[in-house]
Amino acid sequence: MRSPSTLFALLSGATLYAQAYLVPTAVNDLQGVSVMSMIPCGNGENRVCYNTAQAVNGAWVYELRSSTGSPGNSTAHVSLSNDNPYLERSAGNKVFYRTGDSYAGNNHSYHVADLGVAVPPAAPGQALALQHVPCGVLVPQVLSGNLICSTDFSPAVGEELVSVSANTGATALIKDIEPGTGHGIPACGASHSTAVLNGRMYFVGHTSVEGNELWSTDGTETGTQLVTAYQPGSASTGHGLLFSGIGKLFLSSSDPYGNPEPYCYDPATNTLVLLQEIMPGNAAGSVPADFTVYGDRVLFTAENSSGRELWVTDGTPQGTMLFADLHPLGSGDPKYLTRVGTNIYFFCNDSSRGIKLKKLAQNGTITTVLTIPLGSVPVQAIAAGKNLVYTLRNANNVLTLYHSNGTSAGTRIIKPAVNSVLESGSSIVRWAVTANGFYFIADYSTTSNKLWKIPLNP
Repeated sequence: MRSPSTLFALLSGATLYAQAYLVPTAVNDLQGVSVMSMIPCGNGENRVCYNTAQAVNGAWVYELRSSTGSPGNSTAHVSLSNDNPYLERSAGNKVFYRTGDSYAGNNHSYHVADLGVAVPPAAPGQALALQHVPCGVLVPQVLSGNLICSTDFSPAVGEELVSVSANTGATALIKDIEPGTGHGIPACGASHSTAVLNGRMYFVGHTSVEGNELWSTDGTETGTQLVTAYQPGSASTGHGLLFSGIGKLFLSSSDPYGNPEPYCYDPATNTLVLLQEIMPGNAAGSVPADFTVYGDRVLFTAENSSGRELWVTDGTPQGTMLFADLHPLGSGDPKYLTRVGTNIYFFCNDSSRGIKLKKLAQNGTITTVLTIPLGSVPVQAIAAGKNLVYTLRNANNVLTLYHSNGTSAGTRIIKPAVNSVLESGSSIVRWAVTANGFYFIADYSTTSNKLWKIPLNP
């Protein structure tokens, strides 16, 4: 006979795996410390870097720290007094960081930290000068060891494409895309997405002649060029999400009528093509998203007249088609497509009750891993070794962190004790995957705020 708790779990749509848990290792105690960003760093990505903010003797101290993952190991590399170093990218033992406001623009500047240099922890730091940006900055990428990004280079130039040297930290103008005081990077409302393909960074640039169009750079002035003007004239609204995979660039771009649909740029033929008008005649468009490499093709989600479903493309119009109608009676609404090995995991609705975690195998078979607890919604997902890590938020705004090997029985909550729960109020869990583990910041009910670690394949 089943126990009352078992019957309740079955009736509510919850799954019994929630009773199993995976115990993380505490690396550093961060009581009273806030962390806003984490990235893998160091040679071979063998360290984790994170920023901290804490009050010391009545004054705020902001630091960039790194850890090897050994309990108690933490080194401060940057200490600031006027802003938090937001971590962008790493290149070997150098870490690029941004100070100032978020990607909305305003005051910010880019800098570099050397992981071979340590500063006294929790000590008063230096103040960095910030630059003003009118609105919006490109998502930075690393080319040839330097950071490629955008900033308001000078009043005479405006916001343009720049590089930050990994050796000196100096910011240099790459190209004045819109000559004069105008801005070569689009302002608010335009895409600031970037992608790297074949040693070049692709981005949306702006000129008064072409409008917002697709550009690419190799980090040099002569190597920074307009790729193609797919909407001739200054009224071009440009492209949205950029994604590189299978040797091509995939974009969510608006057609001349403002409908966001999937496009593909093939550098081998220098052609940009509409893959398919999935939502014909609708100004909202299909809004393609979640581009993910799947073998020699690319999966993505898109909206058609029946709802949002799973699509696939090989980069050609004839090779673009509906992959799976996950919910024949409504919208499957697949989210958080995550590649783990040769499998693709995602959350979606189907014809039965509850949001499902599903697994797509390389042979095209889709199986249900589990049904998440009713009232919960997925928030994040990331690959960690051969496993999937994800978070759910319940109706009380409490997050739960899960670790799954792709089976219901092998899906466990990550927590230090059986009665531990994450403190409510967090919108996401700060995390990073390095060569030696999965790291995250969490404040559990049974412990203080800490940096935690679990092996990639426990």
